[in-house]
Parts: sequence; C-alpha cells; structure tokens
Amino acid sequence: MIEQITFKLNEAEYELYMQIENNYIIDAQKRFNTVRRYHELINQLSSICKDKQYKKPQLIVSKFQDILKINDLLSITFLDTITNCRDCILSHDNEWYNKFHEKQSYLLIYEFFITYNKHNTCINNIISNDFINLLDDQRQSLSEKIRLFKKKHKIENIGKKIRNDIAAHINPDFDVYNKTLNYLDRNEVIAMLSDFLKIIQEMQDFFFKLLDLYSKNIDNKRANLRNNIANCKEKYKKIITQEQNSILDSMAKQLQH
Repeated sequence: MIEQITFKLNEAEYELYMQIENNYIIDAQKRFNTVRRYHELINQLSSICKDKQYKKPQLIVSKFQDILKINDLLSITFLDTITNCRDCILSHDNEWYNKFHEKQSYLLIYEFFITYNKHNTCINNIISNDFINLLDDQRQSLSEKIRLFKKKHKIENIGKKIRNDIAAHINPDFDVYNKTLNYLDRNEVIAMLSDFLKIIQEMQDFFFKLLDLYSKNIDNKRANLRNNIANCKEKYKKIITQEQNSILDSMAKQLQH
C-alpha cells in the first residue's frame, strides 16, 4: 500500500519521504537516546551534589540542566515533526487528512519557537559567561538561519493565525475556520517541513556541542568528588562508622560511571 502511494507523490514529496525513512527517523532516535543518557548522568550527579558544600558542582549541574532542556525540546520536536511530516505526505489523496496534518505542522513549529525563545535567553547568558568568543560565530550563523526560516514561511504571522483559528483552538465561526483552512497550501507546507527538519538538526548539533563542553567540566568535577571521598575516608578512618563508609563507597562507585 505504501509503495502504491509513493508512486503518486511529486518529486519534492518523494524526496522528503525517502529522507524520513532512510535518514531522519534513524537520526532522531539516536539523538533521543543520547539525550536520555545525558539525563541519566545529570540525575546521578544531582543526587550526589545535594550537600551545600558542593555549590560549584551544583552550579555546573544547574547550567547543564538548562542546556539539556533545549535538547529535550529539540529531540521531541524532531520526532513529532518527522511523524507529522510522514503522515502529511502519505495523506495527499485525502483532503481532510491532508489539511489536518498541514495545520498541525504550523501549530507544531509555532509552539516550538515559543518554547525555544523562553529558554534561549538563559542559554545565551551561559554561552556569554562561560564560553565567550568560543561559539559566537556558530551561534550567530544559527540565529540568522532561524530568522530567515521564520521570515520565509511567515511563522510569526500565518503560523500564529493558523494556530489561533484552527489548530490550537476551534473557532466556532465556520466562515473564519473554512477560510483559514483553505489558505493552507500543501506544497508550501511540505517545503516548510523540509526546511524545518534541517534547522532542527543543525540546532541540535550546536546544543550537543555545548553539552559536550559542559560534560568535560562535569567529568572534572566527578574526578574531584571521587578524590574528596577518598580523602575523607582516609582522614576519618578511625572514627567513621561502617554505615558511613558504605555510603561513601556507594557514592564513589556511582561517580565511576
């Protein structure tokens, strides 16, 4: 059935469909699993660095969590966009299915940028304070590509209208609903989704690089914490209880992973 449908697609639709099946979905799942592993690492460190004496490690963990939130958003959005895009392509012969996935595409992209903008100020502060001049060129290039994407596909205007009139809300005024629905253009939506998937990949590549930079800081802090635990055991070996010793051993073991 899928093979029969793909024969009816135009060149742009077929090319995007094949990218989804052979590249995007595999890449998105790998990225999702990478984010999952980062969460396991940061959850482990958060539980160990609760004590007030670890203020500096806590600050690094907190900043790492802020960067991770952006990657969470990107991973989720990448998978959702791929799924919606695939369904949109394969629904070309059913007008309502087609319109539904088109309006959901605008909703997904519009809501993504709202959430992204909420977190991006914090990320810009982290980059400016901790990695000054190191990532400036890449960040500026990425910001420009995002600006051009939003301008090209009129996300702030058309995307907002579609979201408010027919996607996030149901307008009881049928004429308004129908007029907005009929504005949707399949070829434009496919082009927008294709551009958006490329932008998402590039954005996440940038934020993964930022995570890697912070991971090096965290690795250093983990090594310092292991040394502190070893020094503590040696210094207080005559008075430390068996239970306290076991707790310290457990903490040191966690820091080895």
